[in-house]
Amino acid sequence: MNKKSQDFQDHYDRLSLKYGDPVEVLFEIAFDPHVAPSDRRAAASDLCSFRYPKIKAIEMDIKGGEGMTFVMVGPDMRPAEGMSARDEFAVSPPPLPALEVVK
Repeated sequence: MNKKSQDFQDHYDRLSLKYGDPVEVLFEIAFDPHVAPSDRRAAASDLCSFRYPKIKAIEMDIKGGEGMTFVMVGPDMRPAEGMSARDEFAVSPPPLPALEVVK
């Protein structure tokens, strides 16, 4: 963890001791029948990011004739459970021939 992240974490820990855990507050809001439905929905939506992290996009640059290697990683950037660090797949097929333009 870099210094900026560590400073934020330390600050967060101090404030959460004083004011409580924000995730608990979100749960209280999301399931309190006296809170407006739009606020409950927003709190539930925010809680989803803790349970279901967003999937990172990948960029692919495939050149004809080269194979591809896929590594599935979890939110902690380690290989996903049940997969080895490198699972290699079959070599890509050769590129298709260029199409002729018929006039």
